[in-house]
Amino acid sequence: MLTSKVNYALFAFAAIFSMPSFSSGQNIYTLSTLIKDGITSSSSVASAKWGTEAKREDINIAKSSLYPTLDMTSEVARAYEKGSTRTTEDNVKNQIMLNYRILDFGVRDQLIDESNNEWSSANYIYLDRESEIAGKVTKSFLTVNKQKELLGIIQNELNYYNDRLHDFEYLVKSGESTESDLKKIQASIDSLNVQKISVNEKLDDELNTLNIYTNDLISRNNLTSVPSAISKYRFNMDGEEFLSLILKKNSKVLSADKKIDAAKAEYIASKDKFFPTVDFQAGYTDNTPSNDSDIDDYKDEFRVGVKVGWNIFNGFKDVSDTNKRRDMLNKTLADRDDLLKQVTLKIKSNAAQYRSGIESLKLANQSCRNARDLTSLYEQEFKIGQKSLLDLVTSRSELFRACSEIIESQYQVYTANLDQMLLGDMLIKTINENENVYR
Repeated sequence: MLTSKVNYALFAFAAIFSMPSFSSGQNIYTLSTLIKDGITSSSSVASAKWGTEAKREDINIAKSSLYPTLDMTSEVARAYEKGSTRTTEDNVKNQIMLNYRILDFGVRDQLIDESNNEWSSANYIYLDRESEIAGKVTKSFLTVNKQKELLGIIQNELNYYNDRLHDFEYLVKSGESTESDLKKIQASIDSLNVQKISVNEKLDDELNTLNIYTNDLISRNNLTSVPSAISKYRFNMDGEEFLSLILKKNSKVLSADKKIDAAKAEYIASKDKFFPTVDFQAGYTDNTPSNDSDIDDYKDEFRVGVKVGWNIFNGFKDVSDTNKRRDMLNKTLADRDDLLKQVTLKIKSNAAQYRSGIESLKLANQSCRNARDLTSLYEQEFKIGQKSLLDLVTSRSELFRACSEIIESQYQVYTANLDQMLLGDMLIKTINENENVYR
């Protein structure tokens, strides 16, 4: 007869909160280590990093206009007699010119400001790429842990049935249970095996994804459990308060702000080009004529002057350029408005996901407690013949379903926490403060 007492609540919570056992000699991967490896091996992060370096050089290029230019030229001139190949005179002319722009009504300053803002925007894009990779790695990490926990309760349930299958067969042979009850048990075993295959497939697929993201050798036995930075994260349900936080911290929003500033500077610079420019110029010319040349025609000279330049007409090029810069400014403003709409929708969707997960988790825990009590009563009543084997199996199935729902609901909450951390650009910082490993 069956003598063991079922206690599924302890079993379920042990599956959720137990630490994995690691074989000796294996590298143990924490979430922060995986995030670091994911960022280090990501080509998109590397691309964004090189983008920031290129924008830094744009600043240097823009600042170069603040310095004078110094040019040197050399030329050889030769004159021939008309109708003859005989040269009449030769000259070697060396010239050095210094040019410095004194005034351009703010064009250079605005272009430098534009380059600085473009560089800042590129830096925020780089941080956003890091956060994006960290989010992908973390979601994959959570999926692996969820599948491991689901696999754990499936395997425990299979072990229960397989360990007692001989006892169940004895009950059928002794007439205390029917053949249909045994078929129900076998059907439950088959269903669990199908679920096990599906979960194993998802687990292996997610492990492969995680290995590709991080370039590590990760197995189901060398990952740590979900860190408290995610499991104990305090979800902010105040949408307006969190939106104000996003406006200050979200890399995409900050990048969009800097793009607007850059477009404004470029637009102002295009309008300033309608004003004249004032340049200081100085030059020295050294002539070395041949002996048969007239020396008076090739005197060395030194020139100093101020040049004022003002374009009167160039086919409406400057007008079109100004209109283009204005349109680009309007585009960046529209892009930011669209981004804020997307962020607002994500905040609301994220809050709904968290609220649903918390409510589902509460109901799943309540269902698990009720199913545990029911299974305990059914076992006692089964022993004295008041319940059939089918009743006992049915109660265990309800308890197994409730335990599965606890895991699903718990990871729904974890995912909602993760999504909010990503929106606020808090994931990398929070994980690293929790584990003291990266950045």
